[in-house]
Amino acid sequence: MKWVNALRKELWCTQHEMSAYLGMNRSLLALAETSRRDLPTPFQIDALQLYVDIDTLKKNVEELPAYENLTNEEKAREQEILKQQQLRAGREIARLQQKLGEMVEAYEKAKTTLAMLPSLKIKVANRNAQLLPLLELCESKANDALTSNGLDGQIKLRARIAGLQAIMDMEVS
Repeated sequence: MKWVNALRKELWCTQHEMSAYLGMNRSLLALAETSRRDLPTPFQIDALQLYVDIDTLKKNVEELPAYENLTNEEKAREQEILKQQQLRAGREIARLQQKLGEMVEAYEKAKTTLAMLPSLKIKVANRNAQLLPLLELCESKANDALTSNGLDGQIKLRARIAGLQAIMDMEVS
């Protein structure tokens, strides 16, 4: 199942991120990537869906009319369209990469906050129990941030970036 490894690399994600997205153990993913073990069917379906989504994007790009059959005017128009698409794709990639960085940062902050909260609750309960509702609100916000910036969303953003990168890599000659 080396395609699983190729898919993960195409999405620019780690084994940990990919396994979390698929809801499986990282070591099972590692074994599948080296063809030492097959992925269970539900995980194969989820991974294949990601693969199909990316492959469809690439095929749509590849199914443009044969360039050599176009007139010079059509070629010039195609080159201009491609340049415009690449400019838009470049801006969108930059925006998505910034958003991805923000998501990763928010995710890490939320994990750190949630890790600190249990000991902080004990300390606050011993000193000033009136602050406990504030800590519970903080915990709720951290859980929301963890969910909204989780690995699932990060991998979807990486897939969108990979699709846009295919447009950026196109050349009309």
